[in-house]
Amino acid sequence: MRCRYQRSGAGTLLLRAVRDAANDRPIEVRVLQSSLHARRFYEKQGFQTLGEERDDIMPGVEAVCRVMQQTG
Repeated sequence: MRCRYQRSGAGTLLLRAVRDAANDRPIEVRVLQSSLHARRFYEKQGFQTLGEERDDIMPGVEAVCRVMQQTG
């Protein structure tokens, strides 16, 4: 299901604000393994996969997440 804000540049603008606030510190995100669009977005933004982990995304619901990081 596509949101009206997808492919509008909103994610790139938000990530730019996070980069500015991070002051060259590494940025790490968790992306649902099943979310191909999110993984591609972060890869285009220069993030690399560090590994995978299981995370509770809500009480009683566990999902496999890809740990991704961008430095500087």
